[in-house]
Amino acid sequence: MQTCSLSWLHLFVAAPNFYNSEKKEICHGKKLCSSAALLFTVVIVGCAGSKQALPNHIDFNNTASVDAFLSVDEIRTMDSLDEIGRKLAGQDAVAWVASDSIQVDLPQKTLKELIGWVAQGNLGDGYCIFYGKDSSGYYQIARYDFSPDGMRRALARTELPDGEVFELVKMNDSAYTAFRGYGLGEKVKYNTYILEENGQYVFYAFPGSTNDYVVLGGGIKLALGDSSWKAKVLHNGPVVMEWNSVAGNKVVRTSSLGDVPNEVDFAQYYIYERALPEQYIKTRKYLIGLLRNKDGKMNIFVVK
Repeated sequence: MQTCSLSWLHLFVAAPNFYNSEKKEICHGKKLCSSAALLFTVVIVGCAGSKQALPNHIDFNNTASVDAFLSVDEIRTMDSLDEIGRKLAGQDAVAWVASDSIQVDLPQKTLKELIGWVAQGNLGDGYCIFYGKDSSGYYQIARYDFSPDGMRRALARTELPDGEVFELVKMNDSAYTAFRGYGLGEKVKYNTYILEENGQYVFYAFPGSTNDYVVLGGGIKLALGDSSWKAKVLHNGPVVMEWNSVAGNKVVRTSSLGDVPNEVDFAQYYIYERALPEQYIKTRKYLIGLLRNKDGKMNIFVVK
């Protein structure tokens, strides 16, 4: 059961909330773990003109396009992971708005029935379902649909008939149970996501941020094998930083385990790009820069 709900916490949330599965209550203003959770090298680059915090071997003026440095296969892989990252960021935005809304729309008694959620799409075309489970099976507690015209609510309890949504809920709940088996989420609360394509399901979990701390990395991917969920760790772990120290600055981090940034790296860029518009990710082979160019498009390059 996905009992760690309502954990969408980002910088722009006025009053941070998330559902504490152990205490079964909505908590306000909860912080992440202490600075002891800083597991990796994090370099905070000073504001314009200041490079005092930079290690000597990084020259941000010495860059090259990915076409010049990466292989064709690496570029194709990165393009595919970027697309998945966009989808995860879209789900994140949907779940963030819906989780804020449901806490206002429904009483605490009803919220205590909630064991999980499924978000799909984005704020222009998407939905988020919050669900519970009893002896009869899964049921819908609330549904929020998003379109260019805004958000629509359905707040009455509804049984979930067989079909696409039911399968998403069932697979999401199964994957979350497997994820919880790894013993994560005790100090750092994880947000969860699920993608489906051609009947294949992939579940992602990575930490949410609060008004006080931004958390990057920490991604885990679960794919359904023959009979069980198989986990793949995408980062060494989460990187925790105070917002006051990094907002608006360049951020360099070492966490990604692959040769190129993974799908969670791209998702976290899109989720936090307003506050962290310039991010640098050290992979096994490269230092990859992600930022918006003057036309508002993603600019990806290699720092030599």
